[in-house]
Amino acid sequence: MFKQDERKKPEKEKKTKIGSTNRSIDGWFYGEQISSKKAINWIEQSNFSQIASFNREHSSYMLKHLVEAQIGQYVSNESLIVAMVNCGFKGKPIVMGSSVYCFNVSQKSVNKASEGISIF
Repeated sequence: MFKQDERKKPEKEKKTKIGSTNRSIDGWFYGEQISSKKAINWIEQSNFSQIASFNREHSSYMLKHLVEAQIGQYVSNESLIVAMVNCGFKGKPIVMGSSVYCFNVSQKSVNKASEGISIF
């Protein structure tokens, strides 16, 4: 999982893997931090509901477009994943090794949040 030299680093210095991109959380671009915070705020305000199973109908990629349409700003797939996890949702790759995730978010709450929005 980690390169041999990575195992010797203190925990906070290890790189975090989100999707297929390795980057230190502290090394995120300022714009990504801002878009992630805005995404968190929108997700909390949208009243997304958690369910027991994973909803494969709405991937992180689709949800990122929904958030972008609402906040009027680019949101990376990684920022959306971080935002959903920070809001308490469980996520997993759609396919092993993929950077596109699905979450335990209810279909009804996503439908309600996306009413009147055309993202594709």
